[in-house]
Amino acid sequence: MKLYFLGVGEAFDEKLSNSHFVLETRKHSKLLIDCGYQAPRNIWRTFPQADAIDCIYLTHWHADHSLGIPALLTRWMEEGRSKELLICGQDGTEGYIQNLFSLAYPTIFARLMQGKPYQLVFREGEERIQLPAFDLRLAASSHPQKNLAVRVNVSEGNVEKSICFSGDGNFTPETKMLFQAVDVLVHDTYHETPQGRGHSSLEEVLLYAKEARVRKTALVHLQREFRQKKGLSLPRELPETVFLPEEGEIWLC
Repeated sequence: MKLYFLGVGEAFDEKLSNSHFVLETRKHSKLLIDCGYQAPRNIWRTFPQADAIDCIYLTHWHADHSLGIPALLTRWMEEGRSKELLICGQDGTEGYIQNLFSLAYPTIFARLMQGKPYQLVFREGEERIQLPAFDLRLAASSHPQKNLAVRVNVSEGNVEKSICFSGDGNFTPETKMLFQAVDVLVHDTYHETPQGRGHSSLEEVLLYAKEARVRKTALVHLQREFRQKKGLSLPRELPETVFLPEEGEIWLC
């Protein structure tokens, strides 16, 4: 399985794209996690085929995690996508996406819901979403806008891999359970030290990853000034199982 770090930045970083990721199985099924306003260009460059992405999961509805959906789907329509596209998220996701299209490209949403030229399908409000290639389990983090972290389990032959994406927000008892003993944890690390509700910090992520026996941790969504200040020294200060991935980096999981 491959994990593509297409974007690793926060909402207002002038150097890095909004955090978004693609998981690809050995059979080339692809799951996109989040799609902020800077995401479409990276997706088009990395996966130029309109049918490449099978499913999109949105952790929450802040602009840097979801506002790229209308542009992404409309270009796929123009380029002749024919494969059904599934979008998963919290309750109300379909209505939220419809509202985005009403502001961006008002006639497109209805066409896609009618299967012209490809079918748009939604699954929302489920604690577990079982798909042919991916098994998704969800838990709410602590964030001003409801955010559902996701654990993605993938079985490839006799091997099962698990990768968690926090979206935004700090740990909760529910996300701590979700992240237990995961192979890869991709976590919001906005602050250097704990700041309370809203985002997590380097101190908290390092502490929890060790307690939870996380095998490999990726720090993303660092606040821009924190990242610029610590960017060069930070990798040398991290435990050997914790990494600061660069935009465009690909991990084999």
